[in-house]
Amino acid sequence: MNISSLYGNILPVSGNFDDLSVFDFSGVYILYNENQEDEIVYIGSSYSRKIKKRLAQYTQPNDSGNSLLKRILKVDYNCDIKSASQTKINQAIEYIKSLRIIAIPHSDLETSLIQNCDPKYNDKSKLR
Repeated sequence: MNISSLYGNILPVSGNFDDLSVFDFSGVYILYNENQEDEIVYIGSSYSRKIKKRLAQYTQPNDSGNSLLKRILKVDYNCDIKSASQTKINQAIEYIKSLRIIAIPHSDLETSLIQNCDPKYNDKSKLR
């Protein structure tokens, strides 16, 4: 799937976990694996705070709001964050840091993107 076809005329911001300062706004973000033909692996939103703060949570090895880390551990390692070894947690965080990011300042796009793209780590049972 061509990622740019997802957001049409909306001007996205792209980057990676090395510089989250470019994501200083609220909206929707897409995490994708550039090495796997732009495979979309996660779509999220951050409306009550800036996207950069939400993304920063994903690189922390704790349980506070790190839904992506929890999903990776469950899907790829068949364990939860409480029972995961530090090695598995570190591997998952390194994988997260390798992902590319596209963020879109938008307020109602997340559900539509998840339904259309079926990303690997999103929990579809939580959709509105």
